[in-house]
Amino acid sequence: MDSGIYKSTKKIQRISRILKINFTKKIFFDIIIKLVEYLAVFLILVGTYLTAQDIVPWNKYVFIVANFLWLIIAISWKKSSLFVMTFIMFIMYVFGVVFQ
Repeated sequence: MDSGIYKSTKKIQRISRILKINFTKKIFFDIIIKLVEYLAVFLILVGTYLTAQDIVPWNKYVFIVANFLWLIIAISWKKSSLFVMTFIMFIMYVFGVVFQ
């Protein structure tokens, strides 16, 4: 008896053979990280706009989410400098919301 995940994997393998695409888990992971990266950049821009319009505290909430996403990206890229910077920014925004 085949499980649903097994059937889905077989379908993906069949489609990738037809399209001659080497669809692996690493490629899927890279696509997800790229989407998270663009979402994080978009949220940084939204947070900047909210700060420019003096829409408080929503700007801090958006920056918290954006910096959390950048933490995930820094871990996946294995960039310690990016991780340290975004971690410190994340903590600063959380303290700004908590002790407002």
